[in-house]
Amino acid sequence: MTSVFVVGRGDCESFCIVSIHRTREKALAVWNEQRLELLQKAREMLEWCKFERKPESSTQMYEREIRNLEETDPEKMDNYPHDCVSLLEYELED
Repeated sequence: MTSVFVVGRGDCESFCIVSIHRTREKALAVWNEQRLELLQKAREMLEWCKFERKPESSTQMYEREIRNLEETDPEKMDNYPHDCVSLLEYELED
């Protein structure tokens, strides 16, 4: 059987496939690009919350999201219910 690797992105309400790959290495590279994009967005939102003097609960949420997105192992990373990126392996049947 042949495996394919799916990179997906979603949150608690949605999920979409970003790309499908033949090798885990290529899928992992795309997964990391997506993770870094989400990480940058979370950092920008944290700075915005601090600048706008939003409630502490808002800054804590983004700080927690940043900690979660700093995980570089797709098996360990869990940012649910916020935006997250997944790396899934599927076996194709003949």
